[in-house]
This record gives sequence, C-alpha cells and structure tokens, in this order.
Amino acid sequence: MNFLSELADLLLIVLQAILAYVVSYATQHPVLTALAVLGLLRLFGITVQTGHKGVLFVFGRVRKELEPGFHFLLPVVITARTTPVRSVTLDLPRQQITTADGLVYDARANIVYHVADLKLALTQIDNLRHGIEVILALIVQDLLRGQTRAAVLNFKDLDAEFSARAEAALRRWGVTLEQAGFQSIAPTHKTLRLTQLAALGGERARVLHDLIAQGMSVTAALALLGADRRLVGHATARYHALHRAARLAPAAGEAPRSPTLLPGEEPPVAQKPPQPEEPATPETHRVESVLPPEGEPVQAPPPPKKTTKGVQPRSWLRLQQRLRGTLHHQSCPA
Repeated sequence: MNFLSELADLLLIVLQAILAYVVSYATQHPVLTALAVLGLLRLFGITVQTGHKGVLFVFGRVRKELEPGFHFLLPVVITARTTPVRSVTLDLPRQQITTADGLVYDARANIVYHVADLKLALTQIDNLRHGIEVILALIVQDLLRGQTRAAVLNFKDLDAEFSARAEAALRRWGVTLEQAGFQSIAPTHKTLRLTQLAALGGERARVLHDLIAQGMSVTAALALLGADRRLVGHATARYHALHRAARLAPAAGEAPRSPTLLPGEEPPVAQKPPQPEEPATPETHRVESVLPPEGEPVQAPPPPKKTTKGVQPRSWLRLQQRLRGTLHHQSCPA
C-alpha cells in the first residue's frame, strides 16, 4: 500500500508540473495555444457541408450516414468520409473514334448525375468522379465504333442508347443518371473531304454538262473547268520541290527562252547582267607582229603611257624590252 500511495503522489506531482508548464506557455503564447486547441478539437469531430453527406466508419465498417453539420468522432477508432449529393455536370474529353465504315469522328459527350446511395458510392469505388469518366469514355467508344455514317446523323437514337448504357453502368456505384447525351459528333478534316467527294464530283459534272450544252467542245470545257486538286503523292511533291531550281535553270549553252507575247504587248527590255570589272590594260600592251611592206621604214612603237592603275609585272616589262630590241635590229641592218 505504501508503494501505491507513493506512486500516486509521484504521478500527481508530475501532472501538476505539466499543468503549470502548459499554463505558463499559454499565457506567453496565446495565439499558438488557440491554434493548437482548435487542431486538437478537429481530431474529435468532422464538419459536413451543405450539399454533402458523409458515411461513418467504426473500425473500418459502415455504421450510418451523416447529415450536414458537426459530428464528434473518436480519433483512430471512428472515421468519416463525405461526398457531394447535389447534381453534378461532367463534360467528357474529346475522343477520336473510327466508325464501322472507316470514317473518323470527334465525339464529345456530357452527363448530369447525383449520388443516390452513399454507401455504394464510398465503398464500391475509390474515386467516383475518375471512375465515371473512364467508364463513360469506354461506353462512347463502344457505341460509335459499330455505327455507320448514316447512323451517326441520327442524334436522338444515339443519345437514348448512350443514356441507357450509362445508367446501367453507373447504377452499381449508387449513382442516378439525370441526363446524358452527345454535345457534338463532328467529322475530322480528312473525313469531311472523303464524304464530300461525291457531292463535289456531281457538281463539277453538272457544270461540265452545262458548258457542253451551251456549244462548247468537251476539250475546251474540261480545260475551262480545270482540276480542283492535283493527285500528287507526298514523296513526288517533295522531290519536285527539292529539284525545282535545277529544272527552272537554263541548260548550259542554251539561249534563254523569251516569254510568249500576247497581241499588242511590247517585248520587255533586256537588261545585261552586271559584269565583273576587268583590270585596265593599256593599249601599248597590244603588240602587233605584222611587219610593214618592204621599202617603208619601220617605225618603232610609241613609248607606253604611264598609268597609275596597278603595277606592271616584271615578266611583261622583259617582253617589251625584247620586242623593242628585235624591231630596232630589223630597222637598222648591218
């Protein structure tokens, strides 16, 4: 008994010391103390907002549903989860789907739903919104994959089928579907070209018949109508684009072709391309080797004119000296 009484007295002394320390700390730091008290109270309760409902779990088992408001909980033993119960609008991302006839469409759908059974919505799936997005995307792909071009144009039947499939898939998660449908089912650019080929071909054929009926020949009508597109493959177009400059350049030794002139049109004035400047060569550098006829005195060439452009090379000066000596010997025979 003495040991128990001493142990009780020791515990009482420790509690008094802790209480005195807490009181002194609270008086010195009132703001931090208030925040700590609020955090401690938060562990013992949960607040359910308006438009939401919660489910109470005791040791991991569902006990009851929680209405909006504050509810006291025992930490670690009792937990709760909340989810919105009002109507939620969900827009699915755009999907590209290939139909049964090989055409590609961009489909966008949306739904409006609300949670009817909280227990199923919080226990049968971990993330309800993400699960709804995934399952509806699969439903849209499966629905449009088996349709044809004519069936895709019937939006009412597609909306009804999509609503029925979505409601059956979401019922297992306690979700009630209010409205579902397709925002748009639009063909892609290539699909639009393929689907409009028949209409474009019929329109061009009608115009061709009208031109022929007005007295125009078939060749002239076809030339006047022309072609909307050139059927050139990507590889061929890329090859011609790379070698276009070489094909347009005139061949070596071939005179450039003059453009065809229309009646009454004047030919364009030819412009000479700029030529690089050549070094000026004095006229005295041109030496003629033709000798005058016999009986006439041979005149020595005039001295070269001094030029300020450039410097004459030594080899050219030596050649001039040799030519002058040769002419001098021929003019003065021994």
